[in-house]
Amino acid sequence: MAEIDRKLEAGEHKSINTLEIIYLPLYGSKSGKTTPQLLDTVIKLVPKVVEDDKQKRNKLHDLLILLTSSFVTDEELNNILEATMHVLEDSPAVRVLEDRGVIKGINQGRNQRDIEIAQNMLRRGRSIQEISEDTGLDVDRIAELQNELQAIS
Repeated sequence: MAEIDRKLEAGEHKSINTLEIIYLPLYGSKSGKTTPQLLDTVIKLVPKVVEDDKQKRNKLHDLLILLTSSFVTDEELNNILEATMHVLEDSPAVRVLEDRGVIKGINQGRNQRDIEIAQNMLRRGRSIQEISEDTGLDVDRIAELQNELQAIS
């Protein structure tokens, strides 16, 4: 990893062996990082290495995800994908993961997190409009949450 970092800093990104990048997440124990940590790092690294070739970038992301998904838990994979989704948007691997329900799980987790945040904000007396702006939840959904909280109280 240090060699790759050095090449990137020196502007020598074209000299980086892309096959080495694919296997980096599997070398976790040698680097002192866990496989999920390395996968997250490498997903973010790929666009820097193949910045001018979107097709190659997508293929590398696909290989990375499909290869390492067997070595991480579903929760770890979900966390990595959630953190790197902006990088992976165009990747065919995302479609495969959608078919497997992984992306749906990420979206459900985000929605549940937004609901919990909205409930906490309601308890603190924040306005429905403010909560909607902060969480992205629909005002009608927040009103439902408010009614549910009032029914419990």
